[in-house]
Amino acid sequence: MNYTIYPRPLSGVINAPSSKSIMHRVLICASFSHGNTIIENPLYCYDTLMTMKALENIGVTFKKDDNKLIVYPPKQYKLHTDYIECGNSASTIRFLMPLYTKLFNSVVFKGDERLMKRIETEDLTEMPFEYYIQNNTITVSNIRTINNITIHNHNTSQLISGLLLYISIISKKNSIHLVTNNNELDPYIELTLDVLAHFGVVSEITHQDNLFTISINKHLTSIEDSFGRPTLKSCHYYIEGDYSSASNMLALGLLGDNVIVKNLFKTSKQGDKAFIKILESMNAEFQIGIDAVRAIKSNLTKTEIDLTYNPDLGPLLMGIASVSKGTTSIINYERLTLKESNRLTETINILKSLGANIEIKDDTILIHGKPMLEGGVTVDPINDHRLVMMIVALTNKYQERVTILNAECVNKSYPTFWEDYRKLKGVAVVSSTDEIMRGNNE
Repeated sequence: MNYTIYPRPLSGVINAPSSKSIMHRVLICASFSHGNTIIENPLYCYDTLMTMKALENIGVTFKKDDNKLIVYPPKQYKLHTDYIECGNSASTIRFLMPLYTKLFNSVVFKGDERLMKRIETEDLTEMPFEYYIQNNTITVSNIRTINNITIHNHNTSQLISGLLLYISIISKKNSIHLVTNNNELDPYIELTLDVLAHFGVVSEITHQDNLFTISINKHLTSIEDSFGRPTLKSCHYYIEGDYSSASNMLALGLLGDNVIVKNLFKTSKQGDKAFIKILESMNAEFQIGIDAVRAIKSNLTKTEIDLTYNPDLGPLLMGIASVSKGTTSIINYERLTLKESNRLTETINILKSLGANIEIKDDTILIHGKPMLEGGVTVDPINDHRLVMMIVALTNKYQERVTILNAECVNKSYPTFWEDYRKLKGVAVVSSTDEIMRGNNE
């Protein structure tokens, strides 16, 4: 479905969608827990539904009850299909590869062509299993017992989180050594450990320079420890709002009028909460409560941004910088090339088509801000949900209307995106192919 959006300042109050990152992790932990886990405020988007389907394929069952999801682990895990379908969900495949390979020794995961290109990175070569990629499938087998394994955090933290889930479920004690590009730990690894803590897993992090040691210890004496059966502690888990998705709505407030987003917790462990700090460095004004954030219309200015641990914010930050005063520089953006699309190339192309002034010089993205962007074009987001949301976040900064092709692809992470956009007084009109062609010929 194609939508045409019209320039205007937006304002109002919405609830942030539940966190996709947390939902994935909780679904997996709940599926390997003794007893049933109740997930409150669950997120049913494309990616999390793929993870649920993958878990159902080994015997896990789910029951939806109003705004709750009850997870029932099986007594024994059994692979019910010839392959695990992952579609275009990198989180699903990366989180589950170590676990499933241990359970079944050899497992075939299937995804679309883009997913297979995304997962074949140098990070994958360090994993403690054998793999073979062919015809949109990856066969993983012969996982080794992990004992103080050393890996690098090159392209993604999701494989590392998959290892942490694996060792937390199969053993009482274990550790991994993680080499980072700097002296910081990826916040999404910390998020994984935080979720695991709710399921009875104790972790300890020590480090010297860029070498981090993550030690796992389960104090669950009453729970059987043989893998093949549930080994974690069940719980009642509330899924908080997603900072990655909500940042687009907050941007509408900063660039338009005041917007309040509820269900965003001040104490959140989500890495993309960094959006607040980054925008404050651009002169953005927020009012931050215990469980809500208010974005106030602000005159934004240039800044310097490091995308090492926040690549999902990349397109939005590039878009915001294009309508902020001065020249913003962005470094460590390489992970953008490994997303649902090549977000580096596609974001730059889209913003240039909208009228932005962007260049790459000496491994730095330079964005020369302008008061307004021309707009007046039809944009193809290449089926990438983050690119759609970035385009929409700049609504009030277009001189002419903008048409977005395949705009429903936001369902991958934010199924209620267009509903929330309209709650903020945004105008999005369904556009037919004929109307788009006429507009392009005018």
